[in-house]
Amino acid sequence: MGAVFLVEDPATGARRALKALPAGAPLDARLRFRREGEAMARVDDHPAVVRVHSAGEADGRAYLLMDAVTGGDLHARLARGPLPPDEVLRLGRTLARGLAHVHARGVLHRDLKPHNVLFDEAGAPRLVDFGLAQVAQAERLTETGTLLGTPAYMAPEQADARPTDERTDVYGLGALLYHTPLTGRPPFQGGSTVAVLAQVLEREPTPPSALVPGVPPALEQVVLEGAGQGPGGALRVGGAGGRARRAVGRRRGGAPRLALGGLGAPRRSRPPSPGGPPRRPPR
Repeated sequence: MGAVFLVEDPATGARRALKALPAGAPLDARLRFRREGEAMARVDDHPAVVRVHSAGEADGRAYLLMDAVTGGDLHARLARGPLPPDEVLRLGRTLARGLAHVHARGVLHRDLKPHNVLFDEAGAPRLVDFGLAQVAQAERLTETGTLLGTPAYMAPEQADARPTDERTDVYGLGALLYHTPLTGRPPFQGGSTVAVLAQVLEREPTPPSALVPGVPPALEQVVLEGAGQGPGGALRVGGAGGRARRAVGRRRGGAPRLALGGLGAPRRSRPPSPGGPPRRPPR
């Protein structure tokens, strides 16, 4: 939502990213844009989140002034080929820590996808684009039953227009990591939005090792635990009170794993069916 320009602060010479809505943007777009600024201001004191410096309106256009993160986005990086497993684990750890911080501040991102992960000049990832964020104790901008998010990375509760919580973002992180290193594609694809949403609601992701031989089993487990079933189903990052803490850690013996804990007890997935990807258990 909005166009982004690279600008320079005339006083300091610092380069910034200026995100602005077009003049005459409708009220709902202006409210959503303001919410994006509020959400980022709550959470941008973490190195894995892009920092916002100011927000306001000039010449009838709402704007956000943010750090310029010039290393490209994850979508562009994936176009050059999959990432090696060790790099995927580093990416997952960094984003999970950023996500834990975001949740601890009462914010849900709700639109995790490769376009919304930027890299700085040192190659460190940053979360950006809180345009669909939900902020605790703030007025809701979306009516119940409204579909929000990017279909290929949506959690089942988003695809079914049900309430979202921290687990929704953990699904998004799992879906993003599924795409990133292993398969070169999101968990579900289809010829239309409807086709993708139907798969999100009805099926479990195909194990990456069935698509790309040689995927490390522990890394596959990390991804499938994240991009598994909907609320109450997949292993979710969470701690006391449902706050996310660490999404990628280490098992004993050094094997990688998705975070400990979650919101509610995880439900076991059904084993894969011989005829294709397993279906989700009925809700």
